[in-house]
Amino acid sequence: MPAPVGEPLPVIPRLVVINKADADPPLVTPYLLDRSSELTREFSIASAVTQIGGGPALRYYWYYDYSPKVPFHFAQVCGTAPRCVLSVCQKAKATDKDHFLRVVASNGDLAETPKNPFDFASGTAFDSVEWRLELVGNCPALTP
Repeated sequence: MPAPVGEPLPVIPRLVVINKADADPPLVTPYLLDRSSELTREFSIASAVTQIGGGPALRYYWYYDYSPKVPFHFAQVCGTAPRCVLSVCQKAKATDKDHFLRVVASNGDLAETPKNPFDFASGTAFDSVEWRLELVGNCPALTP
């Protein structure tokens, strides 16, 4: 039933929601990743993210081992798709055991020179999930 003439239409807030149960692989803590047998691993929220209230196309921002102590651009990986193929043996500190991968889904762009993964303009809707990774096994030796 349409709103009566003269009454304002309700405003539907724009939301971005990631259903953590639909993330792939599951968000178990920690997620074990065997470097000796799994040289790459795809992480995805393609079937887990929902945009409520319409808005521009979603953008995806992936970060590997982001920390305020690390220059922001060094942590960015995988472009802006809802899937990330991660090759942990090619990353810095590949022999370390504990790592994490975060994805932020938003309906807006990051600031031009972002200070952190959540540096969006006011009113931008976003959500994020993080996989805690425990790397086991050894990276295969590289042959020349």
